[in-house]
Amino acid sequence: MDSEEIDSSKFKENLPKTILLVEDEAIIALAESACLKRKGYSVLTAPSGEKAIELVNKDPSIDLILMDIDLGSGMDGTEAAKKILERHDIPIIFLSAHGEGEMVDRTFQIGSYGYILKNAGETVLLASLRMAFRLYDTHRKQQETERELYNLQTSYNSILQHAPVSILIVQNGIYTYANPYAASLLGYASPEELVGTPVLETIDPAYRQSVVERIKTIQQGTGNPPIRMKILRKDGSSLWTESVSIPIDFRQSPAALVIGRDITATMAMEEKLKREADLHAELLALVEYSFSHTLQEVLQKPVDLVCDFTESPIGFFHFITELSDGSQRIDLRAWSTSTLERYCNITDLSAHYPLPQAGVWADSARLKQPIIHNDFSKVSWKKGTLQGTPKSSGS
Repeated sequence: MDSEEIDSSKFKENLPKTILLVEDEAIIALAESACLKRKGYSVLTAPSGEKAIELVNKDPSIDLILMDIDLGSGMDGTEAAKKILERHDIPIIFLSAHGEGEMVDRTFQIGSYGYILKNAGETVLLASLRMAFRLYDTHRKQQETERELYNLQTSYNSILQHAPVSILIVQNGIYTYANPYAASLLGYASPEELVGTPVLETIDPAYRQSVVERIKTIQQGTGNPPIRMKILRKDGSSLWTESVSIPIDFRQSPAALVIGRDITATMAMEEKLKREADLHAELLALVEYSFSHTLQEVLQKPVDLVCDFTESPIGFFHFITELSDGSQRIDLRAWSTSTLERYCNITDLSAHYPLPQAGVWADSARLKQPIIHNDFSKVSWKKGTLQGTPKSSGS
């Protein structure tokens, strides 16, 4: 909006109010018009209901209508008012020479801002106009407030419906509100399907007591700090979430607002980073270990570490030696501590034999890639075992 438009708007606000006087008797119309003009009003006149409708449709500057009810043989004032109000929001005051209760009731059903008897005098007329304008201003402000509240509610609902976080309301241990993200997170087809579900049914058993305690805290009027826990989806699967909860009033009753997010990927990444950090720490410790231990101990130590990280009960560390004739030989150098204690009683750690004679456990060395055998009994190319080695190794 430019400066000329702003000035024009301010100028219009300062213009005198424009009143449309609908009166079929010319002498009365002239007298009432003169009275209104003396008091600073701008006045338009119409002799019939049809003419009044035409003027209102053409002239947007009309601020109020003084409508005579009895307009002779044509459309009466109440009919004209109905048609005008179908398209325009304009305050209407009815004029009549009659004060019957039935007539007054008809005008208020239409949406009247007043009812004036023609013989009431100038003072009543002017006071009624001032009151009508005040009522209309109040009505417009109320409408504007209602529009703002409606827009705010619409925006609020839109935020809840599209928020990329779980928003839940809990009362008496059950979900009484859920946004679509929360329902989807818990594996339900819609918020309506989730509402009514007991909260503890969606919590991993290991965290249910914590949730019970958090509910008690909410009932005391205090919010809860963030908590990481596993939740159960409708199909029984679980995932990690982080949530906070605060006390609120919902539908005039105490409740808890719970806002959460899926952190399953975050937990997996944190676990991976922790394992990597632990591995790096062990590698540094292994370097320090090598300064004060024998070669055999230094060879066995990493085997034990790898078995711990992979949770493997058996592990070994052997060398492959390239011979001058181009053949390869396996030199047995180290077995993990758990292998020696539980599975293997081999004592000659200096043994060696040609690589082609090794069993399936040497496939990864021959093929130079990771190899997994889930069922050793079905491996057709396994060979004999060395004396003292585990029978399941297939050496």
